[in-house]
Amino acid sequence: MKKCFAVMLAMCVMGAVFGCGQTETQEEPVQQNENTTGMTAELGQGQANSGIESLGLEDMIVDYSAAVSTVLAKAWTVEGTEEYYSFEYDGNGYKTDASGVETAFEYACGFDKDKNILLLITEKESDREEKYAMRPDETGYRLIMTDLATKEEKIFTPDNLVILEAADHQDILGTWKDDNGNEYEFTEQNEFHILNKEDSDGTYRVVEMKEDNIRKISIFVAGGTLQYEYRVLDEGDTLELYSRDAETYYYWHR
Repeated sequence: MKKCFAVMLAMCVMGAVFGCGQTETQEEPVQQNENTTGMTAELGQGQANSGIESLGLEDMIVDYSAAVSTVLAKAWTVEGTEEYYSFEYDGNGYKTDASGVETAFEYACGFDKDKNILLLITEKESDREEKYAMRPDETGYRLIMTDLATKEEKIFTPDNLVILEAADHQDILGTWKDDNGNEYEFTEQNEFHILNKEDSDGTYRVVEMKEDNIRKISIFVAGGTLQYEYRVLDEGDTLELYSRDAETYYYWHR
């Protein structure tokens, strides 16, 4: 189970990490990690326009599919406000405003011709619409929603996650080595390096699941994103990385 980083990358990279929809001619979307919001919008060539009129976004070329629900289907807080959004897998959801009033909505998602990810939210009772362009922030866990009408930005954070700073995870900082001789470094500036490999710099972020007290680390490198649950063992000398998707453990040592 102890594999070099190159093998780990090949097995665990989430390819088209946020495929927001598919037509009948598209391949099935790559399965995505539960809390990852990294978005690589890679559309096939020659796709027919699908659902543009019903979505109300002139340039949207792909409509809602199960792929977007993998990323969105959870509860989100809106940074700096008392607002909450909750998305279900079936394209429904609700939002709660600062006064606690809930409003049910339907949502759809797709890409424009420039491969930007778009989201349309339609309130069920009033038909009021919210139209956003979506992108991940630097942590890979939050979503930045840009209102297409006002250009105002909302930052969505998964309600069950706390994004940690370096001061909160000192135990993983420094250099680690696997059994194949590869050396990895985590810095206080959220940088990640493979020390014995050229052009292998990246970044990382650590989050904690509030209720389960589980810590996760996402490593962002040129080839994609790796995400693990982790523990530091042996009085700080062993880093245990668990890939839930691959059901595999990896161990790095001081």
